[in-house]
Amino acid sequence: MNRCFVRFHSLKTRAALNRTFDKVHISVKGNKYNDDYNCMMNRGISTPLDVAENISLRKAQSAVLAIVRPKEESLAEGDNFLFSEEYRETPVAVDINQPLEYSCNLDILSFKNASCQELDFYDEVSKAYWRTCTFLLGHAMKSAFSESFGNLSSVESLDSSVESGSFGVRIAFENDVSTWSPSEIDLQKLTRHCRNILNSSITLNLIGENAYSIDGTEASFDGPLIQSLSQIGNFAVTSITRAENGYFEILGTSLPAEFGTNHVVFGILEQKSKSLAEKNFEMRRKLHEKTLANLAKDETLLYKQWTGSYQTSDNVEIDLTGNENAEMSGLSNIIKSSAPAPNHELNKQYREFEVGRKFLRTRQALNVATAYKLRSIFKNGKFENSVYSDETKQ
Repeated sequence: MNRCFVRFHSLKTRAALNRTFDKVHISVKGNKYNDDYNCMMNRGISTPLDVAENISLRKAQSAVLAIVRPKEESLAEGDNFLFSEEYRETPVAVDINQPLEYSCNLDILSFKNASCQELDFYDEVSKAYWRTCTFLLGHAMKSAFSESFGNLSSVESLDSSVESGSFGVRIAFENDVSTWSPSEIDLQKLTRHCRNILNSSITLNLIGENAYSIDGTEASFDGPLIQSLSQIGNFAVTSITRAENGYFEILGTSLPAEFGTNHVVFGILEQKSKSLAEKNFEMRRKLHEKTLANLAKDETLLYKQWTGSYQTSDNVEIDLTGNENAEMSGLSNIIKSSAPAPNHELNKQYREFEVGRKFLRTRQALNVATAYKLRSIFKNGKFENSVYSDETKQ
């Protein structure tokens, strides 16, 4: 479980014992309609949504994401490498329900007002909305075909940009569906099924850092989602395409409820999404083939380097000898050295280590790993296919 959520539960226990809470100072920059807002909130318990509710109910209802910048006093509240000068200059988009762990400058974004201190975050808001719609579509597919074709053996999200006009999932059935030919009626049934879920009382729950659940379906994402499923407006399934190895790609499109688009305008967007579906499918097919080729190439490269060393983009040499007691010559020395390293350097090495932790997280991406991750995949100088398969499914 994420450390902030572990702390959240410990603070709830302290609250039951009438103990005191640590406080964090939150500042929200105003605009031409509102003044600047400053408040003290409970560390690890209060969220950006709580801050928005203190300002106004309307702001809380329209809140989608929060942008966080640590304050100077936060240097004394946590690990220094997280609050280097480079980190403070980079705004971070977080979930509106993520507990606040340190004093910060906070900006609360909505669909219609996604600007933050003269910076635009419309792309971040759009991506969060697209990820949420993808999660909803994947959850809906788990039950949509249960009566006709049985359960699904696999549900994966497609890497679809907002500019492509659609989001999507890749599914596979446990039973043989080779004779099934998707029709327009199937699209209409799936659309109604998704809308029924939106109209129900099912909620979107934050269970970890960028990890969510919908009615028992859990998934992790590379960024935050929006506040609630009620913020999803028009929603339609636009395409079902048979892919390789018995997979089907299901695409959809949607608009936020805050935009209040009528069905005529949304129908035009729906038709445009359908016209782009075939083009997007061909692009993903070529990308998938290229990724598989690169994956095989990188597997061979990593295997050959097992008895040597790997040099990262930041010129950090990593021991790949397979010795469990061996230390990373770059990162470990910086962390364990008695002389502290500069903040910006440690922050850079920490990000390199995080890249390694994401090694083989998806089927379509391969991030070069650090020694810690490699040791869990390679055993005695041999490549373990079973371990690789488990990592690939994550």
